[in-house]
Amino acid sequence: MPANNRTRPTASVLPTTPPLLAPPLPVAPLVPPVHVVDLMTNAGSAVFGAQWRGMEAKIVECTALTDSMPEFKTTYDVEPYAGVSGLDDSDWPVIPATELGARRGGGMISFFWYRTKLTIPVDAQGFDTAGAMAVPTAASGASPRKSHHRLQTVRITREKRSATGIIMRKPARETYAA
Repeated sequence: MPANNRTRPTASVLPTTPPLLAPPLPVAPLVPPVHVVDLMTNAGSAVFGAQWRGMEAKIVECTALTDSMPEFKTTYDVEPYAGVSGLDDSDWPVIPATELGARRGGGMISFFWYRTKLTIPVDAQGFDTAGAMAVPTAASGASPRKSHHRLQTVRITREKRSATGIIMRKPARETYAA
């Protein structure tokens, strides 16, 4: 498993902003997309230079936080923790775009990380991306034995606004981590 740049917390930390005063999470624009690219196809992934990688996450026992109640000596965390910037996933298995919908993990309680980098091209399948905004959207579905939530499509709109979590069109060939 690759080295993890994440330092596991040792004590509880108060949020930097009171939760009720925190800015709301960004939402996808209400403007209908003018172009949609399906990342679960080879052609769609190729548009953004996406090379999908995946790794099953494990629940691991670790030392409890220093400010926990005395009866708690251990707690649980997830490894690898792929939510950190700079994680080296180069030795993770490559997953073909057409196999992103396949069942992964052992079942019962299972967590699986999917990672890729998306490069916004000047032209996305014949669509000029200049001045457009790309909004990653997730496909989700659930059944009694399987639940998943994956990035599936990139909706491209002409609406211009900036918000955390929404990928804005930048000068050609900039790379963003998904």
